[in-house]
Amino acid sequence: MMAIITIDQSGKVEKTNEDTIIAAANGRPFIVLLPSKIKREIAQAIKRGALRRYKRYPMLRIFTACVYLSLEKLKAGDSVIIDYEYSGHDDFIRNRLLAHIRERYSQFGGDQIAFVRIGKDSFAHELAIETFRRNRKPNKEITINELLGLL
Repeated sequence: MMAIITIDQSGKVEKTNEDTIIAAANGRPFIVLLPSKIKREIAQAIKRGALRRYKRYPMLRIFTACVYLSLEKLKAGDSVIIDYEYSGHDDFIRNRLLAHIRERYSQFGGDQIAFVRIGKDSFAHELAIETFRRNRKPNKEITINELLGLL
């Protein structure tokens, strides 16, 4: 059965003093947490030049990796709707996300990913904000090795 998975973020990736939550909501919700400590470590490594190859759009790369990790329950025929978080960068995010998804589902199409303002009434927003406020536990905490493997 095909599903529509809605993605929302709470706590911007670029704010290294707070955790980032990415919630994937549908009948099979999945929530990931990117700890602020890891965001700071990666930011410092980029500044030092240790991650030079990620210098172009590092925050978009991190956001996309987190979105991918939130799609744990994605099936080949599903559609993904991502809340507008980084206007003007849809193509970059879509292309990076597709590259990751196609490692599992080679026929997954770019038309299966859309960017829409999903609003505060969406289930994805509710999951993200409740987890951000620590009223709900994430399904997964992202490790630095997982993140680096997807950048």
